[in-house]
Amino acid sequence: MPAKIRTIKATSIFAFETFDFNKSIEYQGESLGFIKLIEKKPGIIKAKVYQDLNGDLEITKEDLIFKGKIKDFVITDDLTNFFGTIKLKKQMHRCDWEMQKNPSESLVCTKDYVPTFTDLRLKSDVTGTKYDFMPYGDDELLGHDDLFNRKSDYCLLDPCS
Repeated sequence: MPAKIRTIKATSIFAFETFDFNKSIEYQGESLGFIKLIEKKPGIIKAKVYQDLNGDLEITKEDLIFKGKIKDFVITDDLTNFFGTIKLKKQMHRCDWEMQKNPSESLVCTKDYVPTFTDLRLKSDVTGTKYDFMPYGDDELLGHDDLFNRKSDYCLLDPCS
């Protein structure tokens, strides 16, 4: 099992205000978080999520942990004035995780390719609507797997179906 998936969440958050995640996305880090939701074009909202990774209790550009967008969205007020729950999932190679936990130890790792990417889901406390953002930039991948909507392994066993 070469992949490690780390999930962090926070409830009752407002866009453009700081909040506390339940834990850090990295092994060592703070829980302070911040989210920006900006409508760049009609029907497209971009999201940037930050978390204090270095423990200075300030949010800077270096603390960016996710950037993504949602397209073809009609009612934007629910997101631009967002109040609700945030859930972030990050997939990484298990060796990357173990090196964060034990930086002084040398590890033997597999050569399996495990792409590192992050998925964001927001749930509005006002409307109850769930919003899944697709990553772009460093996290954008061809054939990106949605960590929130995973198919079970048995679907992959029979290639004819």
